[in-house]
Amino acid sequence: MADETFRLLLSHPRLSRATKIQNQLLTNTRMFPLKHFAEFIVFYRPFSKGIEIVRIVYGSRDLPRLKETSRRKP
Repeated sequence: MADETFRLLLSHPRLSRATKIQNQLLTNTRMFPLKHFAEFIVFYRPFSKGIEIVRIVYGSRDLPRLKETSRRKP
């Protein structure tokens, strides 16, 4: 069912607003709820020839903290 959301974003890559996120991993992304699973958020980047799905996050997670946190080093 997630493929419905991915196809929608692929055909309308600028459907959602750009995010203003400091997290390096999520820089220049947009966010959109996952169809049939609204509690999940898809972070993606639109490109001229498609989209890049960067991350899918459970919405109950602390999104403001995720947005501000830099990418952790392994």
